[in-house]
Amino acid sequence: MTNSIFKGIAAGFAATFIMSLAMYFGADLREFPALIVTLTGISHRVIGSPLWDWIGWAYHFAIGTLAWGILFGLLAGAIRVRSGFGAWFTAIVFAVCAWVLMMIIVMPLAGLGFFALGAGLDIFFSMLILHIIWGTVLGLTFYAMTKPEVIEHRVHERTAGAPIFRRSRREPAPRAAQPPPPIEEPTPRGGERL
Repeated sequence: MTNSIFKGIAAGFAATFIMSLAMYFGADLREFPALIVTLTGISHRVIGSPLWDWIGWAYHFAIGTLAWGILFGLLAGAIRVRSGFGAWFTAIVFAVCAWVLMMIIVMPLAGLGFFALGAGLDIFFSMLILHIIWGTVLGLTFYAMTKPEVIEHRVHERTAGAPIFRRSRREPAPRAAQPPPPIEEPTPRGGERL
């Protein structure tokens, strides 16, 4: 289980990094992590200072990497994700659940209303797309780190109780022994018998 937690943290970091790049360059939500800081008690001391953005991004990475990464590692380890599709699907469902929690807890606390509808549909859809990107990277990264274990497990399941050496399917089966051809006695020319 500990192994799944570390893989979840690593996958959470990779997913949060890609999500952050998409937030910063694609969705133009550069200030959004700083919104998280406004929900803490230290916001009144740092608003307007350069620390404000840095603290927001640090919170963003801590939540995506540690909190959600550990939870996903525990979940994926508990249900024993065994395929790339299974890891991806599990992570997408997990990411959508994280998005829903953010929309019903964080957004109202930030003054944007439930599902950020107070800010318009742009935030609603852009955050959903960002979380789907995050879930995709999370699941595929977790599976990429788990893949050797999955292959080893499958090989062990298939070979349990099987003979160690097997013929390959392309190798022809041995032929049954056939009697040698009969030996003919030599006969002299002209058909004379000796």
